[in-house]
Amino acid sequence: MRNWMLPLVALPLAAFTVAQAQPVQSTPAVARPAIARPASWLQSATLLTMYGRGFDTAPVLGRLGLDHNIGDMASQLANEQRLVKLRSGLHRTRLAIHLIYAMATPCQSADTCLAYLDETGVDLVKQYIEPAARRGWLVILDDQLSRSNPVSELLHMQAKGYFRYDNVEVAFDPEFRTQPGQTSPGVPLGSVSAGELNAAQALLSRYSRAHHLPHRKLLLVHEWMPSMITHARRLRGDFPYVQPVLVMDGIGTPAEKMQDYKHLFEDRSLPSGVMTGIKLFPSGQYTLPGQVDLPVMNWRQVFGRAPVRRAGGGAVILRPAPRVIVLT
Repeated sequence: MRNWMLPLVALPLAAFTVAQAQPVQSTPAVARPAIARPASWLQSATLLTMYGRGFDTAPVLGRLGLDHNIGDMASQLANEQRLVKLRSGLHRTRLAIHLIYAMATPCQSADTCLAYLDETGVDLVKQYIEPAARRGWLVILDDQLSRSNPVSELLHMQAKGYFRYDNVEVAFDPEFRTQPGQTSPGVPLGSVSAGELNAAQALLSRYSRAHHLPHRKLLLVHEWMPSMITHARRLRGDFPYVQPVLVMDGIGTPAEKMQDYKHLFEDRSLPSGVMTGIKLFPSGQYTLPGQVDLPVMNWRQVFGRAPVRRAGGGAVILRPAPRVIVLT
């Protein structure tokens, strides 16, 4: 059910205040106390994200590549945002720019084999982070890991200063993690361990606490096979400044996606404090063969308000309801 190609579509190149868009600074003279209980972006809310690379930055990729600027993205998501709020039953639908920040590339060298978006001359703060913050949106930096590891990648982003912004979150896509001697990301399928993710959460939680950030950082992890997160039951959901979310990103019919979602998140019990999400692959002008859900699940099915019919008969309700929706 999964196409081994990179799940991206290449296209031709073509509420926060302004003060809150600035990085959080500590006061040298008077140390501020840590926030006793940071808020969750997902409290009574669903997060709807647009995935890819866009805003006329080469290479433009995925559904985000359809947009020339943040205004285009807002227009593209307006109806979906309304429907998600209606069908989820939650108070709010937040929006996020889901950037492919570190893209795994075929290589035979000894480095990370990652192509970082900010190394192409893109100013992430001016082009994405600050404009998103002014709209009350989040920015998710998606890292495909390749030959690196979660902690090293977080340290890389931390050194760039991105985590100082309260609206910057992180995602890992272990499918494209590679081993020494492996030149093609995703073939064979990569993985990450719960221990590695816990270490990453610990680092992110310490950083956020030290910088007195008001919200828990989201840490998303994509998976569509149980082998992609090893020892998954050991994944922790109790770090005070981090909210882990597992996102099922398999491609297929509603019945196939339901089967994968159920297998990952219902049949094997989720660790306490861990939330779930789902990635949808709608068809579009630039959709590649095999990179589309046929048909795409409707919003009532996504939020467990209508059953998904199984091929062999019977119907199943999606449980637990996803709190993060990724549009690819």
